[in-house]
Amino acid sequence: MKRLWIFPLLFFILLLGAFQFRWHDGPLHKDGDYWVVYRTDRWTGHTWFYRAHLAEGYAAPGGAGEGDQLSSVVETGRNDRGGTGTSPDIDLASSALNPANIPPPIFLAHFIPAVDELLLRERVAKALETDEKKQGLLEVHYKMEDIARIIQANQEGHFNYVQAEEDYRLRRSRRRPSAEEERAHLAWSEANEAYKSLEQELSRFYHQVRAENAQIIQEQVVLKTTVFTIVWFVLAFFSLLLTVHYFICDVKQVKRINETFEVIEYHTRKEKGRGEGSGFNLLI
Repeated sequence: MKRLWIFPLLFFILLLGAFQFRWHDGPLHKDGDYWVVYRTDRWTGHTWFYRAHLAEGYAAPGGAGEGDQLSSVVETGRNDRGGTGTSPDIDLASSALNPANIPPPIFLAHFIPAVDELLLRERVAKALETDEKKQGLLEVHYKMEDIARIIQANQEGHFNYVQAEEDYRLRRSRRRPSAEEERAHLAWSEANEAYKSLEQELSRFYHQVRAENAQIIQEQVVLKTTVFTIVWFVLAFFSLLLTVHYFICDVKQVKRINETFEVIEYHTRKEKGRGEGSGFNLLI
């Protein structure tokens, strides 16, 4: 009996042990009325986070002051390479975090993948190098340059208008702003508003590109984690299946061997009985 079922059984036990030690909980960050709980996947090296609201009157664990703020998952700079731009961490196991203050249960579905800031910057830089994005940026920059020239050309007239208007309002002078100064002031004001609008448009453009790439990175992390989990499940299933298969084969083999021994023993006794019977007849 080879007992081949022992090997897949040992592999199945190793898989269970690997899954048991897959996730590492901690550290904690204070963010207003929330605790930000981090969880690291040891298999993929990615970090996930979950914002847990504290119950009223809950005292913060030692070492977590009110100044420990967390801007966002991207702005913190926390990444899969171990870097973080926030205050010192609090270990989840050693903290005084009351589980009653966190909405139970906390599953992986409640966690959000943390975005690697360095990887995000690389992706944003590459995205801005594409022809479509580059063309859009150039158009905005060209408009801003044209408007900047208008602002520069009318800046002196605008300042003169403001000074003359203020002097007339405070009765320091009886001279009203001239028509030329008023036209310069209007041109400068319109150009300034247009320049601010283009700055906001440019900021929204960068924010959109950044948000799109952050979403892509998070989806890739989720996909990678899911693939690792599926591979683990398949390996565990087939190892368990092989264990059961080989065990059943061994049981059947033992059963056949026992049946064979019983048949041999039966025929042996039968042949022995016949031999004794023939000797008895001869003696008679």
